[in-house]
Amino acid sequence: MKTFYTERDIEDLHVQGVKEIQIDDDVVLTDLAMDKAISLGIKLKRVAERTAPPPADGMPRLALAPNMPFSSPPAPTPPPAPADDLAATIKAAVIARLGTHQYDDLLDAIIPVVLKRMNNE
Repeated sequence: MKTFYTERDIEDLHVQGVKEIQIDDDVVLTDLAMDKAISLGIKLKRVAERTAPPPADGMPRLALAPNMPFSSPPAPTPPPAPADDLAATIKAAVIARLGTHQYDDLLDAIIPVVLKRMNNE
């Protein structure tokens, strides 16, 4: 069974601390995914066979940064915010990128300040 990676998949793996992806004949990266991996410093290691069989979920074996456990997948992306609410749109994008709502209070404090400063320039 082939495993496909998109640009978004690579971004999510980077957030999780992935440093290397083993690529064999069953792993396919889109062109944008390959470009993103290179720009984020994720090593794409071509192998004849992966060093371990793929997990039951079909994901290829991943090399994590030292002392960084594999975390659960990022939180689902919240629905898009109304176009007229820029602060909510920015917050939703940051939460989607981080994969957690852990920093909601901090985002609520910082985003309005940044937007206000941008409007004053």
